[in-house]
Amino acid sequence: MSDVHSELLSCDMSRIKLIVENGNRDLYELLRGTSIEILELTTTDDVSLAADILPTLSKLETLNICGTFKDRGCVQFPPMLKRLNLCEVKCSTEWFGSLLIKLASLHHQVQCTLFDTAVNNRYAEDGLDVSMSDVQSELFTCDMSRIKLIVINGSRDLYELLRGTSIGILALKTTDDVSLAADILPTLSKLETLHIRGTFKDRGCVQLPPTLKLLYLREVKCSTEWFGSLLIKLASLHHQVKCYLFDAAVNNRYTEDGLVVSMSDVHSELLSCDMSRIKLIVENGNRDLYELLRGTSIEILELTTTDDVSLAADILPTLSKLETLNICGTFKDRGCVQFPPMLKRLNLCEVKCSTEWFGSLLIKLASLHHQVRCYLLDADVNNRYTEDGLVVSMSDVHSELLSCDMSRIDLLVRNGSRDLYELLRGTSIGILSFETTDDVSLAADILPTLSKLETLHIRWTFKDRGCVQLPPTLKRLTLSKVKCSTEWFGSLLIKLASLQHRVQCFLFDAVVNNRYAEDGLDVSMSDVQSELFTCDMSRIYLFVENGNTDLYGLLRGTSIGNITINTTDDIALAADVLPTQTKLESKGCCAIV
Repeated sequence: MSDVHSELLSCDMSRIKLIVENGNRDLYELLRGTSIEILELTTTDDVSLAADILPTLSKLETLNICGTFKDRGCVQFPPMLKRLNLCEVKCSTEWFGSLLIKLASLHHQVQCTLFDTAVNNRYAEDGLDVSMSDVQSELFTCDMSRIKLIVINGSRDLYELLRGTSIGILALKTTDDVSLAADILPTLSKLETLHIRGTFKDRGCVQLPPTLKLLYLREVKCSTEWFGSLLIKLASLHHQVKCYLFDAAVNNRYTEDGLVVSMSDVHSELLSCDMSRIKLIVENGNRDLYELLRGTSIEILELTTTDDVSLAADILPTLSKLETLNICGTFKDRGCVQFPPMLKRLNLCEVKCSTEWFGSLLIKLASLHHQVRCYLLDADVNNRYTEDGLVVSMSDVHSELLSCDMSRIDLLVRNGSRDLYELLRGTSIGILSFETTDDVSLAADILPTLSKLETLHIRWTFKDRGCVQLPPTLKRLTLSKVKCSTEWFGSLLIKLASLQHRVQCFLFDAVVNNRYAEDGLDVSMSDVQSELFTCDMSRIYLFVENGNTDLYGLLRGTSIGNITINTTDDIALAADVLPTQTKLESKGCCAIV
C-alpha cells in the first residue's frame, strides 16, 4: 500500500468528494494523510473505522456523518474542518456534548448542521444513563463562540444540553425548533446571531438572549401580534441590533386559534417603546408589516426591493426618529419616495432610476432644511429611463433643481453616470465626494459650475494634470488614499492657489510619486516645481497624514502658508523641507515622538 499511498500523498485531492457506505479498514488507511476536502461517512461503522485517520486529513473542510453513537470518543476532527453535517444521527447527550467540545477546540469558525438528529439524555453506551449535568459542566468551561449551530428538527434534550453555553451563532429552521428552544435562548450569554424560520402566531414564543446583535427571519409567516411583540423585545435589549426580514409574511389576520387581534392593540405598544437602536432590513415585505411600523421610533430602515419602497412610501414620513434610510431597486416616477423629517443619511445602492426620479429626490432632500448625506453606490441615473417609456427632458427637472437650495446636501458618488453629473450642473450642492477615478473624470467639466460647493472629497488614482477643475467657492479639499503623479498634485496646488481665498487641503494616505505619470512618461519634478515657485500658495492650509518623500520634495521652497503634519514619519520626511518654506506662517506637528 505504501507505493500507492505515497502517490496519493503527492497529488491534489481537494476537488474530490468521497461518499462511503460500508467501507473497510484498508480503505481508510489508504486515505490517511491525503488532501481529500469533502468526506461523507454514511454508517456508524464507517465513522468508527475512520476515527483515527480523520485528524491526519489536513485539507478536509467538510465532513458529513450518519449513524448511531453512544461513547464520547468515537470522532476526532481534522484541523481544517469548517463544516460538519450530522444527518439523521441518533446519539447520546454525552456523545454530542463531547463533539461540541472538540469543535470548540479547533479555535476557528466552524459550522455544525443537524438534520433530523435525535440527541437523547438516556441513550448512552452499554445502556448506562449519564446525567446531562456531567456533560453540561464541561461545555460551560469551553469557548463555543466560534461555533455556528444549524438545527432542523432537533430534540428537547439537544436544547437542554445547550442551556447556558457560550454558543455564538444559532439557526432554528422549523417552528418546532423555535418552540423547543424558547426558554433556553435567554441563557445563551454569548449568542450574537440568531436565525429563525417557521410559522408563528402567539406573541410569547421567542425569548431573546441579552447579547443578541443580529436576528434573521427568513420565510417566516407570522401574525402582526407576534412580530410586534418581537420588535418590543428587540427594543428592550438596550443596544444596537440588526433585524433582517427575508420573504417574511406579517399578516394582521393570522393569529393564534383563529382569533383576530386588532393591529391597533399591538401598534399602541410599539409606539410607546424606544426602537431607535433597531436597524431593520426588509426584502419582500408586505403591507401589514409596514402598517405595523407606522409612526414608530425606528431609526435605521433598509428597503431592498422596488416593491418594498412602494409599500413603505406613505408610512416613511410618519417615522419621526428615522435618521438612516437605505434603498435598492428600480424607479421611474418622481413621487414614489417620501422622506421622514429627521432623515440624516440616505443610501442608494445599485439603484436604477430616471433623472426625473433622482432630481425629484434631491428636491425633497433639500426641503428637509438640515444637513443630510446622500450616498450613491453603483447607481445608474439615466435621462432616457422614465415611467411608461416617456422621455422627459432633463431641462425640466434641472430647472427645478436650480431654483432650490441644495447647500445642505452632502453627496457621495461611487460609479456614477454622465447623466447624473449633467443633472448636477450649476446646482447649489454643498458637499461632494468622488469614490473612483471615473467619477472625477465624468464630473470634471461640471465642477466649476457648482457655485455653492465648499467641500470636495476625492479618492483613487490620477496621472494627467488637467482632470480636476475646482469650483470657485471651494474651501476644503480632501484627498484620501489617492495615488497620483507629482505633475497632477502640483497642478492641483496651482489651481488651489488661483482661488484667491483661504482653502484647506487634507491628504490622508496619499501616494504622490515623481515617476507615476500619464502614459508612463517621466516628468521631472523640477518642471512642476518651477511652476509652483511662481504662484502664491500662502492661502493654502495643508494637512498631511502618511505622506511620502516625493510629496514633501514637491513642496520644497514653495510659498505654502500653513502646514500640519500628523505622524512621526511625516515629521521625519518633512524635516529638511520645512526650513525652505519662505511664506510659512504656521506649522503644526500632531504626532507623538
